[in-house]
Amino acid sequence: MNAHVENAFADWLVDAGVTTPVHTGASAEEFDPERLAIIVSVPDVEHSAGPLHRATVNLIVSGPSYHATLQTNRDTAASIRALVDDHAATGLADSLDDHAGATFGGLWVRESSERIEEDRWIHTLTVVVGLVQA
Repeated sequence: MNAHVENAFADWLVDAGVTTPVHTGASAEEFDPERLAIIVSVPDVEHSAGPLHRATVNLIVSGPSYHATLQTNRDTAASIRALVDDHAATGLADSLDDHAGATFGGLWVRESSERIEEDRWIHTLTVVVGLVQA
């Protein structure tokens, strides 16, 4: 289910108009490390009870620290946060239904952080998503 949730989030971001390249963590797809990119990673989908599941989703904006100004990186991260905050109007539930075969049950932001590590600027927005599997 992890890869399905990753694909749902990646497609949702692209459909919502994100122009920065979007990649999934479970994919073997290579991307240019010299460019800003968004990586959707789902390290955990926890079965709660019956058809209820809880997915942890990391939306990572990453690029070389010398790629652009810090403000450019922060603007990209802020645009992702705005989409998350407005998920009801931008089709996240439909994407999860289409790709993960699950009904959207809610979302909350658990953490938002930024750092520079090994000459890469990394912003991570961690959200927890409730899912009801059909």
